[in-house]
Parts: sequence; structure tokens; C-alpha cells
Amino acid sequence: MGETTITPMVMGDYLAPDGRNAGSRILIVAYLIRTDGATILFDSGFPWDGATVFNEGDLPIETFPRSLTDALDRIGASLGSIDAVANCHLHVDHGGGNFRLGELPIFVQRKEFAAARDPDHAIDWAVALDAANYQVIDGEREIAPGITVVPTPGHTAGHQSLVVETGDGKVALIGQAVPSASDYALMAYHAQLDAEGDARHPPLPEWWPRIASAAPVEVRFAHDLAVWRDEG
Repeated sequence: MGETTITPMVMGDYLAPDGRNAGSRILIVAYLIRTDGATILFDSGFPWDGATVFNEGDLPIETFPRSLTDALDRIGASLGSIDAVANCHLHVDHGGGNFRLGELPIFVQRKEFAAARDPDHAIDWAVALDAANYQVIDGEREIAPGITVVPTPGHTAGHQSLVVETGDGKVALIGQAVPSASDYALMAYHAQLDAEGDARHPPLPEWWPRIASAAPVEVRFAHDLAVWRDEG
């Protein structure tokens, strides 16, 4: 296998209205994966071209989008160079740019595709469920040589991640299944405790064995530019 590159692209951010990060600007990170055989986009960012207040339920959320085409241009790519797309899920900050993708195949879990019909889950025109070229799948699927979709439900029932084979080992792009590198590190420690027979920790998510069995050397996130690395 030739060289595989995984390039993060900051697609903007939003002002967290509540929770542990209230008042912080939360990054939105998409990824472009380039292999010898394919170029895959993981997530498409917001649908808007400028700062917008988006109401999620009763909460107004200030969003600060960045252009998908500009982000691709900065890394020497374009929409025309992409072969396929996968979304970790179809919330507005991850699948909001899908309406821009023309005939590109977009891989999504069946549960996520169904949930996106609910206007509280997705914005109809942005995710373009009846116009974009969605490839609806169930479970794991290799969508290009060395790039496999893995279900990681939790944040949404149809959330999915990517496992990418590289020359240095496998890399997991885990979307919003875990908020940050530090949260993932804590889960990895809990898994280590489990292996030692110590169950005094919160339960690991149902999907954990799927990602752990891939033995990723790196894990990357949709809302964190930090990278978790297996220190062996």
C-alpha cells in the first residue's frame, strides 16, 4: 500500500450554550483522506456561508462556519478531487454541507438516514436526503481500499467512525463518538482496568470492542484537534 495521508480541516466552530464547555468555542473538524486509490471526505461542516444563530430546540447557538471549498483549496484539494464522502452523523455541523456535494456518494448508516427525517435531528435542505447520492449501509463496510466504516452508536443511534489503514498502522476517525482525546484516553484506561479484572469504572460503550480490535495507533476527533496515540 502506498502513502496514505489524513488531513484535518477546521470547518468553523460554535459557541457552546451550556454543559461543561459553556461559553467555549467548539471546533468542527472534518478530514480528507488521500490514498493511492481514493480520496474520501469525512464530514462536510455547516451549511451556512457566514455567522448564523441556529436554534437547537429552545437553545440559540451561535455558529461561525468556514467554507468547505476554501478548506479544501488550502490543502491542495477540491470537490472535484473527492471520490466519496462519509458522515459520522447528520447533525448540522457534520453533514450540513452535504447539499454541496452533487453526485458524490455519501455513506451513512441506515439508522442515521432514517433519523435525519426528523427536523429536530437534521436540516432538510442541508442534508438533502432526497437529492444527494446517499449510500445507505448497515454495519461495517469497506468504502475504499483500506478505509472501513465502523458503527459507533451513542451520540446518535446511527453514528459511525472510519478506520483507515496507513503505513504507520490504523487510524480511527471517531467523529463525535467521544468528545476529545482526553476522554478517549480515559476510556482506554478503563479498558485496561477491565483487562486486569477491575470493573470499578463507568461501563465502556457498546462499540468499544469494534474500535479496540482494530488496534489504532492514532485516534482523531470531530471536535478536538488533539490526537490520541497508542504509547504501547
